[in-house]
Amino acid sequence: MKYILLGLLALAGLSGTSGARAQVAPSTAIVSSLTNQCWDVVDYSKDDGAIIQLYPCTGTSNQSWAFQVYAFNAEAPMARIVNVNSGMCAAVESSNPASGAIGLRQHPCNTNDPLQQFTIEAPLRSVTFGTNTFPIPLVARHIVSVATHWCMKADATFYRPFEASGCGETGDQSTRWRMVGI
Repeated sequence: MKYILLGLLALAGLSGTSGARAQVAPSTAIVSSLTNQCWDVVDYSKDDGAIIQLYPCTGTSNQSWAFQVYAFNAEAPMARIVNVNSGMCAAVESSNPASGAIGLRQHPCNTNDPLQQFTIEAPLRSVTFGTNTFPIPLVARHIVSVATHWCMKADATFYRPFEASGCGETGDQSTRWRMVGI
């Protein structure tokens, strides 16, 4: 399984190993599989604490993100997600989702801040050929907060990526994100 993920990450431009310095992937848009909208820093802001929203994809720098992959946790890459326009990292608002602060904001990158750490997981779907069943990674990924272990989720009415417990069923597109090259 680890080798499947490593191969997929290499194809997507993401790589990293434990103990190695962060590997930076080419910039990408993070697109909701549910709404087809992109992660977007409101008003091209470079301010600490600016809100990250879902917005129609425009290909602009406030929607461009780089993944700094720095480790593997349970065979999934751990990364900071850096906005190309501001140079700041995406961060969940709280390590306690029950507090109601469950959206994303940008903050200066801090390598020791678990609120800025995410795993990028490739959910699997079983495919059967004849009598053999194979796990096939889906193209759309889960982005999971290291601080809360909750998935980032899209909602057609909330207009912000937010945290939700559980990553949903295989057919649930609300917790799936595509990384699209810009």
